[in-house]
Amino acid sequence: MLYADDNTARIKLYEEVRILRGQGLSYSRIIGLVRERYSIKLRKSTISEWVRGIHSPYNGSYIPSIEFLKPSEELAYIIGAVAGDGYVRRRQLPRKSYRDVITGLTVKDREFVEEFSTCIAVVLKREPA
Repeated sequence: MLYADDNTARIKLYEEVRILRGQGLSYSRIIGLVRERYSIKLRKSTISEWVRGIHSPYNGSYIPSIEFLKPSEELAYIIGAVAGDGYVRRRQLPRKSYRDVITGLTVKDREFVEEFSTCIAVVLKREPA
């Protein structure tokens, strides 16, 4: 069973809701399936905001908490790259209720940037940009 206050559980629900909506299911059907599987009733507005990208359990940065990050070679590479050639700054015009932070690199080496992108994709379980 998932607990709604557990951020890992919210991330799992978020990902599943987006997949189900991508398969063409209605909000009502998604609410029913989530309730059957996890005994959690999601609001239609929550599903709508998740699907439209207005809100997510990733809190805007796609890293909900430090516990989400698992020690790995890729994470070490990212930390080293940002410490050496990167930057972290707050977005000047953040979206409402998000703490937008931008992480980037200031380099000319294309291979370095591609490796950085690949490592971030692995750590965040996403496709490389």
